[in-house]
Amino acid sequence: MMKLIRCVALAASLTLVQVPSHASDDEIVPIELELVSDQDAIVPGRKFTVGIRQKMLPGYHTYWRNPGTIGMGMRLEWKLPDGFKAGEIQWPSPEIGHMAVYKIWGYHNSALMLVDLSPPANLEIGGKVTLKTQAIWMCCGKSCHPGHKMLELTLPVRETAKRDSKRSQEFAVTRSDQPRSIDAWRISCEMKGDEYRLRIRSLDGRAVPADVQFFGYDRLVSSDKGQRVRRSKTGATIIVMQHEEHTGERLPRLRGILSTTGEWKPGTRNLAVDIPIVEAK
Repeated sequence: MMKLIRCVALAASLTLVQVPSHASDDEIVPIELELVSDQDAIVPGRKFTVGIRQKMLPGYHTYWRNPGTIGMGMRLEWKLPDGFKAGEIQWPSPEIGHMAVYKIWGYHNSALMLVDLSPPANLEIGGKVTLKTQAIWMCCGKSCHPGHKMLELTLPVRETAKRDSKRSQEFAVTRSDQPRSIDAWRISCEMKGDEYRLRIRSLDGRAVPADVQFFGYDRLVSSDKGQRVRRSKTGATIIVMQHEEHTGERLPRLRGILSTTGEWKPGTRNLAVDIPIVEAK
């Protein structure tokens, strides 16, 4: 089955690229993918988590859910047995990278995405279940390599399940990256021309982390133009960002995460953002 993926031709603008159903013998495949679980069995009616592990060759990267100015985030098309339900992708924190002259949002070396699966309560104990998902990706280095692959994982059905401690630690890293809303921070956004001004103010006197970076869920904020951080006279931190020049999209709300290598509160690196955009007077 052939898929059409929209990506950017780096010398110009957007181009349609066909995704091959398989790589030819002499074609570079710069990414390995694996469907994994941190438990050794499925328990009827009990939600569990699987991971999609990406491992890229040196010099290559994949993309976050919003790649920014160019690129394409990984998509998953689940093919599950009757009664199973798949949740949304839980993305690890993105990194700022480069595709040719453009700054992008994505991952280097490796990444682990998580998805919660809910099995039906009437699964037969002693049987086996095969989980399948079609992964569709764009992996880029000096050139871009789109592709897709059916990932499979077979697990027995038991009354109890054991966890793999090492893999559970890996899963815990991505879980800790999931954004959270925190009442101690007041966030607002105004727009003037092609400029967004994201204002962050503490309600309990704590300082905004020094390396804060906004990553948007929608193609509103440019990943390529960079972000300027300054302090207002009232003590608020203001992040000045540029509108994405390659999209005509104008939305009433700013959605995404405020990410830091520090913490917004113990155990929270990513602050959830979903706020109205107000036109500056």
